[in-house]
Amino acid sequence: NLVTGTARFVLRLVVPPQLAAWLNRFIFSSLFVQQATIVDPVEAASHFVQYFESDFCIQEVEAPSSGSVEDQQGASSSSPPAANEANGGARARIMPEFQVCGHYEALSRARNASKFLVCYLHAPAHQSARRFCRETLTDPLVSTFLNENFVVWGGSVTQSRDAYRLAQALRVSKYPCVAVLTSTSIIQNFGGLSALSRRQVASSSMALMAVFEGFLSPESTIQLLQRILDDHGPMLVAARAEQQEREYNRLIREEQEAAFAESLAEDQRREAEREALREKEREKEREAEEAERQLREEQQKMQEMQEAVVQRRRARSETIPEEPPAGGEDVTKILIRLPDGSRVQRRFLNHDTIRVVYDFVGSLEANTALNYKLVSNFPRRVFDESTFSQTLLEAGLSPQGSLFLQSED
Repeated sequence: NLVTGTARFVLRLVVPPQLAAWLNRFIFSSLFVQQATIVDPVEAASHFVQYFESDFCIQEVEAPSSGSVEDQQGASSSSPPAANEANGGARARIMPEFQVCGHYEALSRARNASKFLVCYLHAPAHQSARRFCRETLTDPLVSTFLNENFVVWGGSVTQSRDAYRLAQALRVSKYPCVAVLTSTSIIQNFGGLSALSRRQVASSSMALMAVFEGFLSPESTIQLLQRILDDHGPMLVAARAEQQEREYNRLIREEQEAAFAESLAEDQRREAEREALREKEREKEREAEEAERQLREEQQKMQEMQEAVVQRRRARSETIPEEPPAGGEDVTKILIRLPDGSRVQRRFLNHDTIRVVYDFVGSLEANTALNYKLVSNFPRRVFDESTFSQTLLEAGLSPQGSLFLQSED
């Protein structure tokens, strides 16, 4: 610190003020950045918050049960934080709510909240910077004022590349430095070029409202920031109103879309129910048509079979020989049992063939089967087309026999 302070004093004596300020920024800020610079903006912001909290936040402890007020104050000021916590003290955080992100992200958050962004650039080597943190930023009134009216971001130019680049963009020559920034979109839409500070920022998305370099007391800090709110507050009010209107319109649009989706889903459900009912009706119609078709086919088949049976009766009636008289030596009696339980008996000659018996059975009115076979029970034997040429005597049906008509339809 002694070396850097001496170098700054020599620069101010030898070099013109403007050049000295530029060399101060270029040389010493470059030296600071080379000391363990954190590249990631989020990590650097988190590190700064931890550093600020551990070095500058006020420690409040409970008063001892005995002793004078002066003794209590002396014990509180002389005891370290660890001792205070060991004695039952409560550690209170009195500090601004620094955003843990890069300064561009903090600017975006401020724009979304329709607030200005207060950036604090810290240089640990500057005693005035440490004093500003200890006396001003941790002041309850200042912290409350900042947290209620601004989005706050902070960074150390010696440890954060993000903070260092912001300091370069703002052309900071003295620390501590407090800069009030806003989005150029807010300036363009609700402010105007007159709202910009004379010190421009090399960024198309960031506008500088004000910058304060050097130590500021709590009262001065609040007064200066309040003046910015008074001068440029209407711009934020308009931006906030537009933001609220956009949010309101978004909510209305979401509600309308939700209502439309619900109505569409209900319509689709009802249409699906109606389609299911229509499909059931169509299925019933198809079943009825199929049943009717099958009935017509069965009726047609039955009619055709009946016609075929009638034609067969006529044909068989013309081909069967006359029944021989009873009492002849070569006469055979054949008993025919029909499926309905009725019986028919007829005489045949011994040399008549099985075909003659089939023709007789086919001519009977009681025989409604189109296809059939004649079967004997004892012994069981089936007489079909393969036995048509056998005589009744050869078939063992003489002098009498019994046959059962077996329908094959």
